[in-house]
Amino acid sequence: LCLFLVYLPLSMGFVVVSSPSSWPPISHVMFPTTTTINASMKAYRIHRTGGTDNNNNNNIKCYSSVGGGDLQNDDTSNNDDDAFMASLRSRVEEVTEKATKLPLVVLDSMLPRQVLKIKVVDNELLMGLIRCRMVEMETPTFGVLGIARLEGGGQIHLQSGVEVEIVGKPMFEEKVKGGDGGKVSSVMSLELRGGRRFVVESDISNASGGWTEARVKFFGEEGGEEPGKGEDWDRLSLARAMLKAREFTSPNMNMKGSLSLVDRWIQLARENERQPGQIDLLLEQLGKIPSAEEPSDCAFWIGALINPLPALGVAMEIRPSLLLAKTSEERVEVAIDGLFRSIRHMDGTAPMW
Repeated sequence: LCLFLVYLPLSMGFVVVSSPSSWPPISHVMFPTTTTINASMKAYRIHRTGGTDNNNNNNIKCYSSVGGGDLQNDDTSNNDDDAFMASLRSRVEEVTEKATKLPLVVLDSMLPRQVLKIKVVDNELLMGLIRCRMVEMETPTFGVLGIARLEGGGQIHLQSGVEVEIVGKPMFEEKVKGGDGGKVSSVMSLELRGGRRFVVESDISNASGGWTEARVKFFGEEGGEEPGKGEDWDRLSLARAMLKAREFTSPNMNMKGSLSLVDRWIQLARENERQPGQIDLLLEQLGKIPSAEEPSDCAFWIGALINPLPALGVAMEIRPSLLLAKTSEERVEVAIDGLFRSIRHMDGTAPMW
């Protein structure tokens, strides 16, 4: 999948990737519109100067252990503790800043587990970001946001996306266009894999390297559930989502041979794949479908299945809707609807185009 990247001169300064995708526009988009730091606190010793029962608080002095085993009185130790706590708070803020501040790139919408292979041509901004993350991080990552296409033909930039891992080592090369004396283009090939979901919260700014960064809120590993609010209706909604998620893998009397929805889709998709082995490779990348006890994870897995990269062209685009949905129940409903429509399109009962 060859994607050409251009810089979007918006106030947010996103790096935008455009793709000659054949995917149809979405029919609907849902718009409901520690680091643990182990700090060894200084131990206090209580020293009683007298042994009689008349000793009061003035006879009790508080000491703290300092370097070399010396003892220091209460006033000086308080100053030391203030400095220590200030240093600790500063370190916590620094770690939190790094943990929640993420570089952002606008590509096609991605979901957890999806794998995207791209070629970046003459985009020094993105190439600089990749080089920087490769140097700074043992497991280099950055944030990917997508674009939602609306029914009226308009587009919006999503505020929800996924953190992607750079898989392996990017390959850099130079290509000459137009033969000898032609323009020399820099090309970077890399593979990305979708991981944790996030939503942009605040502090959108340009980093020193020129790319956009923002403070984000992460939601679990892969496509896992967000923490619930603890209210009854939330628990009931989650229970309904789990029940509906079982439809993905349960035998379905409406499907040929009483296959499950997922098995029937895979059967039809193998007949419509654009290159041999495309579906088998896709299933290998996604792994086994998650349990219905994790309905959001299930829904994201279905979205990654029917909207793969590169596209099959057999399903409506549901990834933006999945990312924008606020509850597990909404996500499962979006996934079931997309799966049914795709099956009916491929078996000829209700062609979409």
